[in-house]
Amino acid sequence: MRIQKIAILQIGLATLASIAALLISFYLTSPKQAVYIIKHYGLWLTLGTVLVFIFELRNPIKHLGLAEIKSALKRHGPALLLILFATGYLHLHVDRGFKILYDEYTLNSTAMNFYTDGHALVQAASHQMDGEVIAKAGFVDKRPCLFPFCVAVLHQLTGYRPSNAFWLNSGLTALLLTLLYLIVYRTCDKKYAYLSILLFTSLPLLAQNATGGGYELLNLCLIASLVLAGMRYLKSNGTEGLNLVTIIAVLLASTRYESILYTLVPVVLCGIKCLQQKQIRLTWFTSISPIALIPPLLSYAIFTSNERFIQTTNENFFSIAHLATNLKAATRYLFDLQGDFSNSALLSLVGVSALLILAVFIIRKFNLSHISRGYLTPLLAVFAIVALNTFLALTCYWGAWTDPMTARFSLPLQLFFAIAPALALCHCFKIRKLPIWPSIACIVFTVTVSSSTSIRINNETRLLITSGNHWALNWITQNVPTNKSLIISDGAIGIQLYDFPAIPITVANNMPERVLHLLDINFYDQIYVVESLVDFGDAYETMPPLGANRLSKRFALTHFAQKAFSRNSFYRISQITALHKAGPDNATLQQNLPPIGELPQDDPDAAKLYLKQALPLIPQT
Repeated sequence: MRIQKIAILQIGLATLASIAALLISFYLTSPKQAVYIIKHYGLWLTLGTVLVFIFELRNPIKHLGLAEIKSALKRHGPALLLILFATGYLHLHVDRGFKILYDEYTLNSTAMNFYTDGHALVQAASHQMDGEVIAKAGFVDKRPCLFPFCVAVLHQLTGYRPSNAFWLNSGLTALLLTLLYLIVYRTCDKKYAYLSILLFTSLPLLAQNATGGGYELLNLCLIASLVLAGMRYLKSNGTEGLNLVTIIAVLLASTRYESILYTLVPVVLCGIKCLQQKQIRLTWFTSISPIALIPPLLSYAIFTSNERFIQTTNENFFSIAHLATNLKAATRYLFDLQGDFSNSALLSLVGVSALLILAVFIIRKFNLSHISRGYLTPLLAVFAIVALNTFLALTCYWGAWTDPMTARFSLPLQLFFAIAPALALCHCFKIRKLPIWPSIACIVFTVTVSSSTSIRINNETRLLITSGNHWALNWITQNVPTNKSLIISDGAIGIQLYDFPAIPITVANNMPERVLHLLDINFYDQIYVVESLVDFGDAYETMPPLGANRLSKRFALTHFAQKAFSRNSFYRISQITALHKAGPDNATLQQNLPPIGELPQDDPDAAKLYLKQALPLIPQT
């Protein structure tokens, strides 16, 4: 293998850039400094990465003229119709809304603050005057900034609306199915690509995320894009396409923290191509690209340094001891036939079978020189990371896919479940012309079994917090005026997305006098409370469920609305009317709070200063 002088310089630069990225992120930057950098510069660092991605897209699309576009539309017209129908179907049986709380709340709160002031801040509490936020408190989220950035771009283009997250995921659904079609079309043919779309559409979990406000679909789109970009790079001459593969990997690292492992894919593909050409050839951008990983690495540093994000011991968060239990739960989830989970038994059955067949095929055909420049190498490289991330998910404290909150961790693997049958039938069994009956069987399964499961999941209360907050948000937006009304709730982050001032229950409990003082000075006309409760029967008092906070008994309430979500679990919305005297067990630490006085009426500056001191935002000790 020839090693040119310029290649030595590029390899050395890449090594130095990698070392610098790790040192800056984990050793030279304290957690406090990492929070500051992400909060104030996360938006602009993400914008820079996205602009590089857009710039690198010019090469794949520069040859597309009007004639080429018309020809492609004519050639792939049936596929586009199928993608549109599949996208519509995925939105047919599941209501739009935030599904995984509080993950989706925090992502969209960051997007809201990106839009309003450019800061990567999750707004945990806020107060408004005349529709304008005059005081807020929050924290920097552990998640990288790409998804909030995309939502913020939609806010910028269309105006702020919480539903922009749902519209983004609707568009990403169609994009994901298009990318899936292109992968299978380029490795097999159109009919196999149709089958893959139909198989993936049969997954109720995909419908759940297509109608939600999370970042799973963005992650899947980038994984599929990485496969396609890798195919193009291996088939191109020289280093063409390497920059695009690299920047897509960086974008993946900027989406989910475990997706940083996909940055190994361009390294592997570049190494394979260098071995094929017997010459090391890099680009200068690839050499310095590790520097672009500093923002997601800083987000990961924030995650690992904050016990609130881990919520268990560091030693127990990832442990091989969790693998057996979680693997059993994953098997139960994937092959469930009762409709208890958001799985597709058909997709799991044919996907796992096809992956096993492909594994045998690859072992028998170990000499891959005749196909390494085609479909297999990029798919294997990306699948290896998917498998590694799946293993990590199954060794996690929260790794049981039977939990509705963690089932989404299976989505990258299930994407390959949809690809693998086409590869196995076309390249292992040499079935060049796919008969129509597999597609018909898939449609029948989707319309009957998958539709029934999606409807059941949509109508049942599988996550009390999600269902309760969704009901409370609907009631509040329909019955509570946005001006002069404060909401107290464990779901304060989500409530603020809908232009309501809100504070957590813990803040209200810590400063009850401050809360009532807001009514006394007419800063708010009404203060509402959203409570999650469990009724244990006559022998026990009503208590909040595990993980929820109980409102202090010092608050006198008038109940307005209530809805049960199971035999004894319910949400209740009340209004604060008065404050009971403090007892020996619930006295507040008034000596640590600014004194309550009269709101200055004639001096706006004095009034703002007073309110800044008096408004309850964070617990005081």
